[in-house]
Amino acid sequence: NTFLQHPADGKRDGLIHAIPGGIWGKDHDPIYEHPWTSPKLMPVMTHLGPAAPAGIVRFDSGKFGEEYRDNLFCAQFNLRKVSRHILTPKGSTYETKDSDFVTSPDPDFHPTDVIVAADGSLIVLDTGGWYKLCCPSSQLVKADAVGGIYCVRLTSEPLTYGKPPRPDHHEPAEHDLRRWAETARRDDIPLVLKALAKPSNDRHLDTALTFALLRIGDYDATSIGLTSPTPRVRRGTLAALEAIDAKRLKSSAVLPHLTAADANLRETAWWIAAKHPDWGGELVGHFRDQLDAKLPEADREDLTNRLAKFAKNEAVQMLLAETAANPISLRAMARASLKTTPESWPKALAAAMRANPADTLATVRALAMKSPPAELTDAVRLIGADAKAQPGLRLAALAALPDRALTTDGFDFTRSLLAIDSTAADVMLRSKLSAAQLAKLATTLNTVGPVERAKLLPAFTKSTDETVGLALVASLDEPKVRAAIRSEQLRPILDKYPAAVQAEAAKLYAILDAEILRQREKLEALVKELPAGDVSRGHKVFNSPKAACVTCHTIGYVGGKTGPDLTRVGSLRTERDLLESIVFPSLSFVRSYEPVSVSTLDGKQFSGIVKKDAADEIVLVTAADREDRIRRENIESLKPGTVSVMPAGLDQQLSKQDLADLVAFLRASK
Repeated sequence: NTFLQHPADGKRDGLIHAIPGGIWGKDHDPIYEHPWTSPKLMPVMTHLGPAAPAGIVRFDSGKFGEEYRDNLFCAQFNLRKVSRHILTPKGSTYETKDSDFVTSPDPDFHPTDVIVAADGSLIVLDTGGWYKLCCPSSQLVKADAVGGIYCVRLTSEPLTYGKPPRPDHHEPAEHDLRRWAETARRDDIPLVLKALAKPSNDRHLDTALTFALLRIGDYDATSIGLTSPTPRVRRGTLAALEAIDAKRLKSSAVLPHLTAADANLRETAWWIAAKHPDWGGELVGHFRDQLDAKLPEADREDLTNRLAKFAKNEAVQMLLAETAANPISLRAMARASLKTTPESWPKALAAAMRANPADTLATVRALAMKSPPAELTDAVRLIGADAKAQPGLRLAALAALPDRALTTDGFDFTRSLLAIDSTAADVMLRSKLSAAQLAKLATTLNTVGPVERAKLLPAFTKSTDETVGLALVASLDEPKVRAAIRSEQLRPILDKYPAAVQAEAAKLYAILDAEILRQREKLEALVKELPAGDVSRGHKVFNSPKAACVTCHTIGYVGGKTGPDLTRVGSLRTERDLLESIVFPSLSFVRSYEPVSVSTLDGKQFSGIVKKDAADEIVLVTAADREDRIRRENIESLKPGTVSVMPAGLDQQLSKQDLADLVAFLRASK
């Protein structure tokens, strides 16, 4: 399957051993519609990375010798190979020994399926280069790369027909027990509970046994497992009871296990408790003790997340207000995702501003209160107006009060930092700027980088002033700026401006559209002009503020999550494809990173990548450091976007040597 996890550390796709009751897949909303048997997703049997596995077959032939019989062969579309996987029983599941079986250096070789032929040999289907909709990077259709059908067979044997009989295999007892669990009945519940106690159980067997209890659905008979002296049994019993009838499960059966010595039992108890925010009042004492304790960083992070999950409870809300000076409480408030801010929090935040201004401002920004009380507003404004405050702290204060007017001093201060601090663009975007300020901001667009420019453009949707519009068009109508923008990006912004602005904008659109038609020629010319690249220098470019790649992309364990994981991108993309993605990012989009365009009933425009698509709201990633939550009832239209969140124009920002080094570094990332 594809996307068995969010791309990270070179992992994405893979092979799983599927069983009833198991939950796999990347962590997103649809998987929570199913009954779970434990707090964790099931493990992936074999990680393949960004392979786009397309076809798989169990090779039930003896044509290649008995050592190949019952091997799995998998067509990996992206990685241009067919892999071989030897299955070996391990407990109640399997592990695989993996190797490449068919490979090709041809970038247009895309194996899509594998089939056992009638004579027992292996058929490989190659799609070729015509397909360009999802995984491939380039938007150039290569109609001449037509693919083909290949037959893999032993050269020492003539073609024959018919399949040899498959030998019988005897599976270990763990497999028998797992399969027995799939058909267990009510009378078997004591046997299921007994089987859960075995310390040798693996995740697949534990899942099958817990799911058996869940499937049988007898709450009373299953609850006997709570009296077991074995933590493994109590863990499985709690998970099953929560799924059978969560309303019958009492806090007294769960909360004592929050401090259990057994890590799995403790984790399951917290997982279940988080599903019952009404139990929060009973947990206040525990949370208070934890906030007073000196915890290691990992435990502080766990406590923050647990407090955030229980923040819907009024008693926990009061606790967070009372302890607002504690960074853990502040972070928990920020992560709570409450629709409305509790009444007790703003006053507590105003008081915490004096002791811990940085963390408090971050929380105020995350809460995004529409009408914060004067006490909190005054505390934030005081820092925003303080010329002696650290620039980063002062910017954070200005960003914490959206839809407010900026003083002349505040505007000039923020404008001076646009090229060096991304928060400055957020301040401009979230403030009520006068026509004079917008016109002045427009003249800055040709001096900032493509990342900052892309963030600032939506600020001009708030005006229809002719002077502002003309200043904006004039600033954008410069060669180095035009290379980084598209007409589709500007039309929603400029369409509401007067006729004089429309006339100037039409001239700019014509130039931009002509530039799009010449992009292929420019790209081919750039490929020929690039010097030899250096991997070490490319690593520095990737992490440099000028390129800012690491802000959005991860390689290995380091980097942002806004864009695709690039840990193994070198095994997927050619130098030309990588260069296209850097220079013209809007030509093609990686699967699950396609932009969308959202218009709201109050006239606002958003463009970004969907992080959450829920019944009540859409969460868009609109920049590396920004997310926008949009209520469903406020959406006028939602449609596919044509402009990448990644800004164009890096070829204007980087030298040809920098580009060559960056491409070399990405190609080496395998």
